[in-house]
Amino acid sequence: MAMRSNVLLCVVSVGMALVAGCSEGQQAPVTGSVRLSATMVPPESETTSERGARIRRQLIELGCSSNSCIQTYFGCADGYITGKACDFYREHPID
Repeated sequence: MAMRSNVLLCVVSVGMALVAGCSEGQQAPVTGSVRLSATMVPPESETTSERGARIRRQLIELGCSSNSCIQTYFGCADGYITGKACDFYREHPID
């Protein structure tokens, strides 16, 4: 379990570095006013990997298609990342 935590921490750290370095000078992702969590109800029998895949698909639909954006989203959702990097997560909560 400690190994998984270390790997996740490393992935989140790399994601933050990529977001900080790669997003400078780029336009922000296009955001919509429709909350996907209100329109798409997840099935009750959904596994963890199915939930992750569903959230990735919804993020791509919202314009969060880069690996670093997706990793940052999950890092914010899990509480490993806070602050301005989590603005997209706060504006687009996906259940």
